[in-house]
Amino acid sequence: MSHPALLRAVAAHGLAASTLGLPDGPLDDDAWADLLRGVRSQRLAGLLAEAVASGALEVTDSQLAEVIELHRAAIGSVLLLERQLQHSSAALDAAGIAHRAVKGAAFAHLDYPNPSWRHYGDVDVLLPTAELDRAVEVLLDAGHERRNPPLRPGFEARFAKSVELRVGANGAEVDLHRLLVPEPLGWWIVEGDLFADPATFTLAGQAVPAPSRSVRFLHACYHAALGFRPTRLVPLRDLVEAAGDPAFDWREAVTLAERWRGAPIVAHAVRTAMEAFALEPASGLWWWARGHRSDEPATRILEHYLHGTRRQTERSLDALRALPRWRDRAAYLSALLRPDRAYLEYRGVSAGDWWRQGARSLERRLRR
Repeated sequence: MSHPALLRAVAAHGLAASTLGLPDGPLDDDAWADLLRGVRSQRLAGLLAEAVASGALEVTDSQLAEVIELHRAAIGSVLLLERQLQHSSAALDAAGIAHRAVKGAAFAHLDYPNPSWRHYGDVDVLLPTAELDRAVEVLLDAGHERRNPPLRPGFEARFAKSVELRVGANGAEVDLHRLLVPEPLGWWIVEGDLFADPATFTLAGQAVPAPSRSVRFLHACYHAALGFRPTRLVPLRDLVEAAGDPAFDWREAVTLAERWRGAPIVAHAVRTAMEAFALEPASGLWWWARGHRSDEPATRILEHYLHGTRRQTERSLDALRALPRWRDRAAYLSALLRPDRAYLEYRGVSAGDWWRQGARSLERRLRR
């Protein structure tokens, strides 16, 4: 794990199974500056504030002032995002569109001891595939704006992971997901599982639906394993928080992961969290992850993510291989080869440039 031990200790603050410790006494100026850079980058201001408030991390008066200011700014940003989530969720409710709040807001309110510990930077909403296009129209009518045009009409609801909206030119980003993760892994997830046994949390008196605990745990695992490199600490903390509740049934979660053909990804994420936070094995889940080995297709895709070779060409080839019907493959390939003019203009490229970029990328892929 490439993150400094002190940053990982802040991210692990409050986890009883972690053997990481915070230093005795305040940090010197250089070490403190390094820690704050990591905290900002990893969105750990809430956990840093809690570590200081609880006395687990001693700070000087000037350091305390910096923690307070950092935490206040982060909380202010999150409150604006919560207001936007309320607005988006209410518009979808009024239109009778089933939806689930996912990622930041759902984890903060349902899995952490205190929502202020978990900061985030956008609003994420999961929708049934059949409702995606209608949901986009509803939210456009409610004042949202598209960030970019679709690759081709109909492509998003048929193949894409999400549609990105925003509220105003500099407003909150609202991502409407029909898949939890990019194709083809997202295609293998059973949509009905995502909307079964919903949880709810309340924002200013409004009930907001979210996925079940098992689905939230699996989403955190996918996010941790397939996201940024090096692995970000927040999704690792998310999966530990979701798994740490006494009501969590790890066998149920593993069964879902196997049904989604994603068990290798979940096992890798759990092992990574154990290493990052120096966790002592506390349940059967940890032992399952330690012993899990698989040759499933997801293992090969995971390797591409881990080694930085999971580029658009690789994704497209994996997607073409995963599509079961030739007509779907033809439609997917046609969209990649012949994007709409509006999409090309948004990307700032001509059709010729698009083809040349694709040919170079494919050539690099074939040389590996």
